[in-house]
Amino acid sequence: MLERGTWSWITYLVHRLMRLWVVLLPGLLLCALWDAIGLHLHLAPALYGGAAFNHMTPAVQTVHTLKTFLLNLFFLQGIKSPMFGSDGALWSLANEFWYYILFPLGLLAVYRPSKQAATPIARGVCAILFLALAWFLRHGILQSFPIWLAGTLLCIMPAPRLSSRVRLLAATSYVPILFFLAKARFLSGLTSDYVLTVATFFLLWILLSATEAVRPSLGERTSRELARFSYTLYVVHMPLLVLVTALIVGDRRWVPNLPHVLEAVAVLILALAYAYGVAVLTEFRTDIWRRWVEARLGLNARQDTSTAVSRT
Repeated sequence: MLERGTWSWITYLVHRLMRLWVVLLPGLLLCALWDAIGLHLHLAPALYGGAAFNHMTPAVQTVHTLKTFLLNLFFLQGIKSPMFGSDGALWSLANEFWYYILFPLGLLAVYRPSKQAATPIARGVCAILFLALAWFLRHGILQSFPIWLAGTLLCIMPAPRLSSRVRLLAATSYVPILFFLAKARFLSGLTSDYVLTVATFFLLWILLSATEAVRPSLGERTSRELARFSYTLYVVHMPLLVLVTALIVGDRRWVPNLPHVLEAVAVLILALAYAYGVAVLTEFRTDIWRRWVEARLGLNARQDTSTAVSRT
């Protein structure tokens, strides 16, 4: 878009916000519903009170507020607010949003496209906004921004030419690194994240050497279908699972025997089916809602005009 001279902040933000909000807003409302039911039933006071000794579920009552809801809706969880209710998985959504703002600001500050006159004033404004946003995020997620940039670097690097044996060796070597970092108490969390970033970067780069076309199969179709609603699953799974845990387990813990394993599989299937059902109404309709917003803002006409200009 930069090279074609069709970059637009309005279009970019509409795409990003619609991609996230179409699922996030219903997800937060569902979280409010499931948490209200769980708190009302009083079936697992330790679980909902944050005393279940896990890193995902806080004292739900204290973060089940309108203020926390709104701050999460605007991607400030972990920066100015805790995660809303029992949806502890939302901690990384702030990274998802703010990194996608930081990156274009930084890029537009230093990059001068050949087909678009980037004035010094415009580039200076982008640089100032980049620094201001970095200052705002300095005590939160800024220190992990280079980890996100590693994925950007991976996108522009040429894929290597390696055999399947090398890919298998890389994948099997990656597993002990995960276990090592999980137990390496002498490393700080951030240091461990960066070590894992390096290992993951090279693993994915090596896996990109698999350029053969995938043969159509049940496994291939299943993988693609599961990937279609991965964002919805991420947003909505925790509150439902916390409520189901309260209903069938309470404050106890399961013994890992066969009956409990089968129950866990049933709960897993329930969570997947629930997320898929939500996705049918939300994530799968993202393009419809995005086009509706673009039409109301007159963006379709602007895009047609800019496309015609770029071709002349």
